[in-house]
Amino acid sequence: LDFTAEWCATCKANDKAFIETDTVRKALERTGVLPMQVDMTNDHPEGDKLMDKLGRNGIPIYVIMFPDGSYDLLPEAITAEL
Repeated sequence: LDFTAEWCATCKANDKAFIETDTVRKALERTGVLPMQVDMTNDHPEGDKLMDKLGRNGIPIYVIMFPDGSYDLLPEAITAEL
């Protein structure tokens, strides 16, 4: 999950530099990971609840959710290698 918002300059910069790249797209295809966004531009109660569960109170947030309900919370400062 990629927590993002239209007003988030860091989110937009990360999208361009790290998320929306051929390297990441190929890795997602190779691993079968389905990329999803949580748009926090407007009020989003479900997104707020999930942010609380993850222990974060601001965006951007990047998290890999596994079928068993576990997750891997990526650091706030990301790179394409992550």
